[in-house]
Amino acid sequence: MSKITYTIKKGKTDGDFDVTMHGLQTTFSIREKLMGFNSMKNLLKEVQATVNIIKAEMKNFEVNHPKSFTMFKKLSPQDQIALKMWVINEDRLKEEEVKNAQFKKDYKQTERQLKEINKAMAQSPVVKKTLINKKK
Repeated sequence: MSKITYTIKKGKTDGDFDVTMHGLQTTFSIREKLMGFNSMKNLLKEVQATVNIIKAEMKNFEVNHPKSFTMFKKLSPQDQIALKMWVINEDRLKEEEVKNAQFKKDYKQTERQLKEINKAMAQSPVVKKTLINKKK
């Protein structure tokens, strides 16, 4: 594998530098690299916090619902997966049913509005005049 070396030049903005990486031949600015690193550091903290929350929730379930936890652990791995999938799909179904009901409501409302607009256009002298001028 080739050795990676760096060439550094003054960047386009004050206080920034462009870095060319030789060996893989890529160019980036120090500012971009530092911003990416800081973003990664923040994301790492968020992911670790999420992992800790999930672990705490699982421990909470185990401690506060020992009977359910024991029953679940007695299931075969296939049955555990099936039960998990059922719970996930049940939650997804509830969310989608709410979205569907809202969409139907919005659709019917828009349909009514379009019918009213159509009636108003049919009675509008401006629309009639425009249609007459187009026929000429």
